[in-house]
Amino acid sequence: MFPLSDAAGAVESLEREFPAIETEERTMMALAKRVQEWEAEWRRQGLEEGLEQGRAQGLAAERELLCRQATRKFGAAIGDALVRYLADVSDPERLAGIGERIIDCGTGAELLGWLDANRDGADAH
Repeated sequence: MFPLSDAAGAVESLEREFPAIETEERTMMALAKRVQEWEAEWRRQGLEEGLEQGRAQGLAAERELLCRQATRKFGAAIGDALVRYLADVSDPERLAGIGERIIDCGTGAELLGWLDANRDGADAH
């Protein structure tokens, strides 16, 4: 057993330290919450980057397919010209329209003429 004076001193000591302990606990809780927020933000950024990377890969694959189709139908010169043209096209609907024109056009010159006439993205059939 402690003498009464020691007990009173211990209580006084705890009372003096309690605000510091409480402040430290609040600080640790705030830090833990901030770490959770950072983790959520990193996860969100990773998902966005993954989606964007997947979209870019999908567009690149579609461009490549269109160039292969044009090369097979009209020859390497038309395929090469299409590679340069498609480098600036990022709209999936626009790419689909170009794919339809590859099928519809009878010659490579006709395809290139249509591409030149529709550089702004208009899909004139």
